[in-house]
Amino acid sequence: MDNAWKNTSSMNYYYRKNDGRIIGSAWHLVMNSTLWIAKVYADAVPFTNESEKVLGHFIDEKSAMHAVERYWQIEENTLELWLEQDKVKS
Repeated sequence: MDNAWKNTSSMNYYYRKNDGRIIGSAWHLVMNSTLWIAKVYADAVPFTNESEKVLGHFIDEKSAMHAVERYWQIEENTLELWLEQDKVKS
């Protein structure tokens, strides 16, 4: 998938370029720019509280953003592997 970041002053949004859907975020608490939180958002319909997954707390923006990217990289690789295994079974 082709994903990108949109940066704002308080939050960075990770989104899919093909449909604009936000699939992750990295943000810091108000008045605390040294604590960053990384979240991912699942493709669940309807969207519920379980659709948000906190990846953790990070010491800097770059680390939080990398965690979001890595999560989706692993998810995409897992899906590709699952699809290939399904083809072999058919």
